[in-house]
Amino acid sequence: MANSFLPLGIILGMLAFPYTFLSTPAWAQKDRPVLIHEWVRLLDSKSPEDRIRAAQKLGELRAIDAVDDLGRHLSDPEPKVRYHVIRALLDIRDPSIEPYLGKALIDRDPTNRTEALRSIYAYYLGTTVSSGLHKVKNLMLFRHFRPQNPPWKKVHPEVIRNLRSWLLGSDETMQIRAIQAVEYLWIYDLTDDIVKLLKQPASESIVFAAFRTLGTLKACPQLEQLIDWIRHENDQVMEHAVWGVAQCGSESKLIQQQLYQAYRAETRASRQHVYYRGLAQAGVLEAKPLFLQGLTSDDKNVRRWGAEGLGRVHATDRIYDLALAFLREKDNGARMAMAFALYLLGRKEHIINFLKAIDDGSDLRNQAASYIIEYPEIIVPELFRFFPQLDHKLQERILSIVGRTDSPAVLPYLERLMNDKDETIAVRAFEALKQVRQAIALRPQAHVPR
Repeated sequence: MANSFLPLGIILGMLAFPYTFLSTPAWAQKDRPVLIHEWVRLLDSKSPEDRIRAAQKLGELRAIDAVDDLGRHLSDPEPKVRYHVIRALLDIRDPSIEPYLGKALIDRDPTNRTEALRSIYAYYLGTTVSSGLHKVKNLMLFRHFRPQNPPWKKVHPEVIRNLRSWLLGSDETMQIRAIQAVEYLWIYDLTDDIVKLLKQPASESIVFAAFRTLGTLKACPQLEQLIDWIRHENDQVMEHAVWGVAQCGSESKLIQQQLYQAYRAETRASRQHVYYRGLAQAGVLEAKPLFLQGLTSDDKNVRRWGAEGLGRVHATDRIYDLALAFLREKDNGARMAMAFALYLLGRKEHIINFLKAIDDGSDLRNQAASYIIEYPEIIVPELFRFFPQLDHKLQERILSIVGRTDSPAVLPYLERLMNDKDETIAVRAFEALKQVRQAIALRPQAHVPR
């Protein structure tokens, strides 16, 4: 009877090293090079079905040694074979696939080009990304975050070179996808090419995508070159341009001056409204009286932007006006903006409003998060002073937000939490630390300290 049970030593070994017993058997590992060699040989079969099957199998085997052979078949006469070669390269996920994914961007077949871009997103971001055109208009209420996940490494030159060919081509759909790829993959090398694209006749869709991308990446030298667009006669184009350039307003005197002049010269109320938002986002000091007037507006959004503007211009002489407006305010979004402004002006007790907002619904949480990402050096230290007393879910949300910053100032706080006794918090801190370090590394230059 005892012989029907496994010896205790073997059971303990299986528990300690479960993957040893679940992985490929030793005999199969020994014959793996021969197996891969046979599938590589099948890549040269006269049958397209065989070539597809070979590509699929090499991808399943993650055959790194076969990357060059697969890359050679990106010139296969059959589009379906090339499609499966692209997918196999992604399955292998080794750095050696990068130039071949870049080459696949100029495949003759549009389906294959789209698949190549999808694979590039999956490789550099670890996730799939929609190819739909961004809408900027709904982001005007508050500062847009940087992209959620920075790429895990700088994009390969072959990918950049062939995305540039998309930008400079005549296919508008491909141009828009290339502009979006610049944002998703943080390809600062192509921001000058986007500027060139806008110096020739371009559709509204291209203009919208361009300002979305340049504004999100805070490509300030490039946005300064496009400053004239803020006076465009088309209201929607003007709105997107103002949103884009305002993201760099705190770092560009030129942008501040031009926004203020455009506001002063404008006679149409609807367009003045857009410029006002831009002035508040850019923190234009000359607009301080306008921000103060905004606190008593009937429009909750104007009250919100006025408060943000006073905070960004550091209007310490208006703390009383802001505090009074805060006490009277009924709208949650405007009230959060006033708390943000008061915090920037030295009223640190308003950190509690950040904590409540992060713990609240998504809209208010996003608003508070946008302020934290904008001013991490000022807000994050106070958040972490209260961190040990917060509940687990709130701690996780804070780490998620801090992970979307790109300031070296947050690194010491995350490093300390990597040794937290709560394993989940330690893991979240490590993930946030990795993201922040990568964001810092990918930026062409550090932000100007506030």
